[in-house]
Amino acid sequence: MGRVDTLFIEAQRVIAGRSRNKATGTYKVTDNTQPVLDDQLDDLGVLVYKMGGTVVIIPKEQMPADKGLAAIFRY
Repeated sequence: MGRVDTLFIEAQRVIAGRSRNKATGTYKVTDNTQPVLDDQLDDLGVLVYKMGGTVVIIPKEQMPADKGLAAIFRY
């Protein structure tokens, strides 16, 4: 089980990047002018889900943060 209980991801938001290590969550950011090869928010959602957390996609207007994601931790 991971520390994130619930991860909120902003709908239609893309943060370009390619995951180097999905187990640790470390990322390599890609050039935003190139076609998006991967989306860091999607990768984080998959990681949280695999570790027993809940992932919720919400509209921008309801997002409590301006970074495209927010989390509620287990402890």
